[in-house]
Amino acid sequence: MMIKFLGATKFVTGSCYLVKTSNSQFLVDCGMFQGEREEEHNAEDFKFDPLKIDFVVLTHSHLDHCGLLPKLYKEGFRGKVYSSIPTRFIVEHMLLDSAKVQEIHHREANEISDEWTLVDGSKTIKNQNVPLYDTTHVLGLLDHFEPIEFDEMVDVGHNISLKLLRVGHALGAASVYLAVRDKKDKTKTLLFSGDIGNH
Repeated sequence: MMIKFLGATKFVTGSCYLVKTSNSQFLVDCGMFQGEREEEHNAEDFKFDPLKIDFVVLTHSHLDHCGLLPKLYKEGFRGKVYSSIPTRFIVEHMLLDSAKVQEIHHREANEISDEWTLVDGSKTIKNQNVPLYDTTHVLGLLDHFEPIEFDEMVDVGHNISLKLLRVGHALGAASVYLAVRDKKDKTKTLLFSGDIGNH
């Protein structure tokens, strides 16, 4: 088993963990980078192939944990997204709002100009401003959510079971307990805390 920390390492935001087992590749969270200097990371290519991700487990509904899920869907992901029941309903509003904000920013940027010429006239630069995703990607993604109850062990296939453990960070927030069986039928366990605490 291998775990790659793809966000929330140099910055607080952008939580995303890629877990590779002998049978599967999956993500725990797929969050946006937030903050003026960090936001440019959202437009970068994923450091994995979205088509090869079997499923995603979501700890909670804040954008720094779920904000890039529609981009993942836009780029071909069609697996299930496991979350608590409250998180599923909150995520719908968060992501639809995020998509609308991006569409507005895109429209406003394009109204200013579709290209710029440098002051010395040496180069014309096309406006590359495109939204990360739109509402159609959010709606498509929402069809892939599989809300689950807290404290119930759920078999998600690929010799992996998971359980969501309630934490106080936000309504529906969870730590994720994972049990992964290897080829020798030995079980390894992982716990992703997510964000914990009430503040």
